[in-house]
Amino acid sequence: MEKDVIISIHSIHDLSSADPQIIDFMTLGKYRKDGDVARLFYDETEVTGMAGTRTGISFFPGEIIVDRVGTISGIMTFRPGLSDNMAYGTEYGQTNIGIDTKAIRQNFNENGGKAEIDYVVNIDHMPMGRNRFELTVREDKKEN
Repeated sequence: MEKDVIISIHSIHDLSSADPQIIDFMTLGKYRKDGDVARLFYDETEVTGMAGTRTGISFFPGEIIVDRVGTISGIMTFRPGLSDNMAYGTEYGQTNIGIDTKAIRQNFNENGGKAEIDYVVNIDHMPMGRNRFELTVREDKKEN
């Protein structure tokens, strides 16, 4: 059964040539847990620079898959030790992005949970920095 949830995201983009960029925001989304797999869906906003994009995240044991459709499109696979290359489409064209996952941690139940991803990004085979991403999902208990 799908639930309305509040999603809190904290991300740190550590670009080697500048001070780390920190983004914190909250948004609303939909969540469901089916056996060992948790799934989350939400619409991106101007805060992330991806307004017009729908993000779906699937949390599998040992693996996290992020699927974006809209102004930004692409699928990212995070699995420790995996170097994943993907074509990432934007409104300005397509680029190749590489993701080298260092670690993931996740703990989800029927009401939500938390995930952390530590990974290195490269664009067109040039290292762009290390990212750390923390996502917390909690049920949106609206007053009726």
